[in-house]
Amino acid sequence: VPRYVAFVDFGHSHTSVFVAKFTQEKLTIEKQVHERNLGARDMDWELLKHYSKMFDEQNGVDPMSSQKARLRMLESIEKQRKVLSANADAPINVCLLYTSDAADDLLCVDLGGRRIIKKKK
Repeated sequence: VPRYVAFVDFGHSHTSVFVAKFTQEKLTIEKQVHERNLGARDMDWELLKHYSKMFDEQNGVDPMSSQKARLRMLESIEKQRKVLSANADAPINVCLLYTSDAADDLLCVDLGGRRIIKKKK
């Protein structure tokens, strides 16, 4: 009885999938598919949009409007993705620094929904 196994390589900017058939005598690659414009960076961007929407709804501040905030969120998402490669759960904690004409706000929240810190300088 042959056994079919799928190998998925989800790289930074591309994805490859191979389906192999194992028998007692040999290994045969049945199908291979590559998508050179789909990778972890695209998944990170979609998560960034999702978490930004959550953050905006909870705190009334859009992280997508600040390049610094976007980069910090992308760093946190990448860390979360790396933790998830070995674990079933991974929290994401982000500290975003905003500057405005009125005051500087330091917002630290758990994007799972629970607020950790929200204070104004």
